Amino acid sequence: MAIQKVTGEIIENNLLRSDSLAFNTDLLYIDVINDRIGINTSAPGTALDVTGSIRVTGDMIVQGNLDVEGQTSVIDTVNVEVEDPMLLLGRNNSGSDIDLGIMMNRGAGNDNAVIYWNEGEDTFKMVTSSSADSTTSITDTAYAPLQVGKITVDQEIEITDNEIRTLTSNTDLSLSAAGTGNVVFEGTGQVTVPVGTTAQRPQAVIGMIRFNSTTGFYEGSADGSTYSAFDLHQQGVPITKDVYTTGNASTTDFTLTLDPSAANNVIVYVDNVIQEPAQNYTLSGSTLTLTSAPHSGARVIVMHGFD
Repeated sequence: MAIQKVTGEIIENNLLRSDSLAFNTDLLYIDVINDRIGINTSAPGTALDVTGSIRVTGDMIVQGNLDVEGQTSVIDTVNVEVEDPMLLLGRNNSGSDIDLGIMMNRGAGNDNAVIYWNEGEDTFKMVTSSSADSTTSITDTAYAPLQVGKITVDQEIEITDNEIRTLTSNTDLSLSAAGTGNVVFEGTGQVTVPVGTTAQRPQAVIGMIRFNSTTGFYEGSADGSTYSAFDLHQQGVPITKDVYTTGNASTTDFTLTLDPSAANNVIVYVDNVIQEPAQNYTLSGSTLTLTSAPHSGARVIVMHGFD
């Protein structure tokens, strides 16, 4: 088939043709037989076949499918809108062991942020990674933190750093079961309760339990206002006895070895005469104060540890 080169002015006789027409060899090639136009090609394979780059300064509307067969597609725009409610990653994936996800560029000097499906571990991950965006296997640098309003989990929660904590200062961390369910701790180890001194006691709450390092006893509250010690000893409870001998007739304050929780948990003798709480003595922390000073040389015995 002969290809003619148009010379001189383009006139109607040159454009109304039954054979192919080339302008400046194949800069613009019109394939009349196959109804195709080629730019920089004399063998157009589609209705419009361009060899080289295309620049469009206005809108471009593609009413058919858009098939990009290159290695990299760059969308240099502010907003991207996608009507399709489901994005498919890994098209033509044959089922090979590849990771799929979205990588976010965090700039020079920072590992990128990645949300992806780890095919080898069969799990979703949110990580930072130095892996290239062309990789099919993400190498995790570190797990990324996640902040959400609520998480619903159908199975177990596995914690790798062995700690659950609240970031809000001075607030309770609650574990609660729905309905009539219970919070159950299983295992062959132990449950460790809070440890603190008598001075560090929080406000009493019904059902609370802690270990008092001052008294050496576990304690809790049954009424929401006072503390009671738990008797966990199989034998008798060890009682502390403090003995004092007054050197004058003006001493009323005596420092005890421990900090009894209440005056009613203390037994006081002055010269072997039992004293009555409130009427004969008061208690503030580890300080016991007699209402009146005993005589010089009096023997004061204070027994405590009942709480």
